[in-house]
Amino acid sequence: HPHPHPHPNAERSGPLVPARVAHVFLWDLDDTLIPWDSMAKGKLQGGKEFFNQWFEISKQHQADYLFGDQIGNVQIDALDEELDPLHHLGLFESMQDTPPSLAHAIKLYPEVARVYEEAVVCNGQAKDQGLQELLDRTDQISAQWLTAGKAAIDAASGVPGSLNVIVTASKLLAAVTKLLLFGLGCYVDPHNIYSCWMEGSKKEVFQIFKKKFPSAKFLAIGDGKQEKLAAQELRVPFFPISAAAGPDAAVMDLEELKQRFERMAR
Repeated sequence: HPHPHPHPNAERSGPLVPARVAHVFLWDLDDTLIPWDSMAKGKLQGGKEFFNQWFEISKQHQADYLFGDQIGNVQIDALDEELDPLHHLGLFESMQDTPPSLAHAIKLYPEVARVYEEAVVCNGQAKDQGLQELLDRTDQISAQWLTAGKAAIDAASGVPGSLNVIVTASKLLAAVTKLLLFGLGCYVDPHNIYSCWMEGSKKEVFQIFKKKFPSAKFLAIGDGKQEKLAAQELRVPFFPISAAAGPDAAVMDLEELKQRFERMAR
């Protein structure tokens, strides 16, 4: 799926899905590119009350813009219009409460990709002043984690023939929302966002992309055991991001990663 919007550094990196994929970067999202888990666990200033603001904004965004109320509990792992089973871990329907029909919900997922592409803002501040203030506050209390995460994936996008893939344990709509709210959408094509929330593993997603791009070089990036073990089993190099010693440590890891990408781009 070619992306209609070129990367902001288009003169050096081309579109989000290059004609020839030479490098595939498999990114975790939470506590890798953004300090979501650290906020959720109350580890940053403001504790869980501060995180609750983000949680409510995320839920509202899904309802207002991504058909969250209509999709309900119908879960899918990727925004693939053709629903090719080779690119999916499964199709799921939760029966805890009565969701809308599976067929109707599935039809909305391509619309989610369209909304994502139209909503992406690559440069400048968020359109909503309240959101921008929350982003600024989050960056301030996390040792500039948001700035460092964006700089790292921007540098990755500057590597010729690079493809950024998000592989997350979040629900798919939550992951799409986070990429938009945190200004990361211009680095990831919507069809390369994968959720392992209900079934399947990060290893299985890694395998999907290894089969799709057998001659590409891979790098997995994350803070969790699942992506580390998946990388080890598939012999994919792994770059850890760790906030075990606090957000400053994670930011240092991201800055080191950014320098690695900059060397690859030379």
